[in-house]
Amino acid sequence: MSKLAYKANATYFELKQTAHTATQELEIGYRVHPEERCKGLMTEVLTFFRKQQTKWQRTIIATVSPRNLHSVHLCLKSGSNKEETLHDTETGEKYLKLTLDINSPFYTTNYSLFIPHYSLITLSS
Repeated sequence: MSKLAYKANATYFELKQTAHTATQELEIGYRVHPEERCKGLMTEVLTFFRKQQTKWQRTIIATVSPRNLHSVHLCLKSGSNKEETLHDTETGEKYLKLTLDINSPFYTTNYSLFIPHYSLITLSS
């Protein structure tokens, strides 16, 4: 499996290999229409992907801008761990590479993530 994609009602997600992925990794990309946000769709998608990682023999990652607090929160509450900070050589932007950890607990009440050069961000559900 190298790519899985879904599109409906201006909501889109896909799993694919990218420049940020290692051999056994797939990166999730998604866009949710503003009217469809905060309804739990991506939480369900990440829950499904998290459960399928072992079966697929792949690790699911997300590359997220540290300024996109909603996506950072979604990934962390779904059991992601920060793996590394990536730098876009063209724009200079920094991104977080978050790994969906199958052993991490779901839905803890507080999430803290140190983002270099941005400060300590604490997210609460």
